[in-house]
Amino acid sequence: PRRRRTMPEHVKLHLYDLSQGMAAMMSAPLLGKQIDGIWHTGVVVFGREYYFGGGIQCGAPGGTHFGRPLRTIDLGETHIPEDLFETFLIELSPRFTAQTYNLLRWNCNNFSDEIAHFLVGVGIPRHIVDLPNEVMSTPLGQQLMPMLTMMENQMRNMSENGAAGGGNGGGGFGMWEPATSASAPPPAQTATVEEIPGPSAEDAVPRGAA
Repeated sequence: PRRRRTMPEHVKLHLYDLSQGMAAMMSAPLLGKQIDGIWHTGVVVFGREYYFGGGIQCGAPGGTHFGRPLRTIDLGETHIPEDLFETFLIELSPRFTAQTYNLLRWNCNNFSDEIAHFLVGVGIPRHIVDLPNEVMSTPLGQQLMPMLTMMENQMRNMSENGAAGGGNGGGGFGMWEPATSASAPPPAQTATVEEIPGPSAEDAVPRGAA
């Protein structure tokens, strides 16, 4: 059957600076290159914000435990229906769990990038996705590994706490769950067969037999 056409839906990217401004002030003298922020991102679509922490999280836009977004990027419009987007998240969910999360190699920005590609056909700004490699390519970046590992554990704990109690600002953030669960198919109906009694022993004997 033909899928009904939907009105376009705006897609936005929320940026949160995990360094609280320290990266912009200290990156040039410490790393030898200017970095405007240590970015955490969330994708806003269909009236909710989605991000990857200790699994896929969602809630009211701007209501995460990271505070208010520092920047908002307009990613464009999507004509993909919400139910199809939910199906896409179901397919993604085994790859974005608390166990697969890695601050440097598999983080919120990788998730946002895949969501953006699916919804609007282009990813999020490349410098955001490549930021961990950019930092780790510097001598100081290598020395920061223990601190980054600690940050990774804090990120996971924050996401788990947000899932348990909701985010700051009343956003009610928590683990994403499919909007509708697949219902079990109804039990197969069996045809009712009317039982017709078979011939009796007397009937089985031919008439006139001795």
